[in-house]
Amino acid sequence: MKVYSMESSNQEGENFSTDSDSKLGSYAQLFSDEQLSLFQVLSQKNVAMGEIYAGAILVLEQETNPFRISMAAYALRELLSRSPRYFDVEIPTDVPKLPDEVKLLEKQWQGTCKESSCYKKGIWEGEIDKPLRNFLKNLVSFFMRFEGNNPYPYRREIYRKLIRNLDRAGLPTARPFEEDAIAFLNRQKRYLNEILHGGQVDETEFCGCLQSITHFLSERLVPKTFVEIDDIRKTIAEGEANGH
Repeated sequence: MKVYSMESSNQEGENFSTDSDSKLGSYAQLFSDEQLSLFQVLSQKNVAMGEIYAGAILVLEQETNPFRISMAAYALRELLSRSPRYFDVEIPTDVPKLPDEVKLLEKQWQGTCKESSCYKKGIWEGEIDKPLRNFLKNLVSFFMRFEGNNPYPYRREIYRKLIRNLDRAGLPTARPFEEDAIAFLNRQKRYLNEILHGGQVDETEFCGCLQSITHFLSERLVPKTFVEIDDIRKTIAEGEANGH
């Protein structure tokens, strides 16, 4: 599988007819109809997206490769991570990093210990004073970010915009369904991260993850009927026949 930087292959449909289209024949033997349709749509949007998605499926087929699930998980995580950028979602560049925020909180804590009259010789006692109250407010705000297993609130908004941009029909998504979709993306991202951080892997469960992500994207990007896939396979067959 090729490695693409965020900046490379950034044009819509770049090189699709000369690169990705030529691979449809070989992929048709391994991919399901839904996978083949999604690969084509992703490649038409951006070649890198099609390659990353195909890479996840292809490496999973390498049964003698002991790292195939981890490699496929990495590809799927890259697909989810890059999708917002490829579907015209503006990514904020000034988002604070969690380690930096923890350091800031630590600095505030040290200041509170020095300024609060409630802290004497390593013991907290008495009524809450202003320094301690201010720190506790900051602490509450910090931990509220972890509600719903989502420590990055900006990611929710990125996913929200992505979901809206994925809809080919341009129709608004009802708020409850939008929230369900955001929760789905967060769950898949966490699951893939767990695999990549050395968590135990159940192959059946991972294949279910691949299928779920495929279906999630297909529902939004691929036409509701699979009439077009018949045309794709027919074109592939005709091309192979003409090549003999």
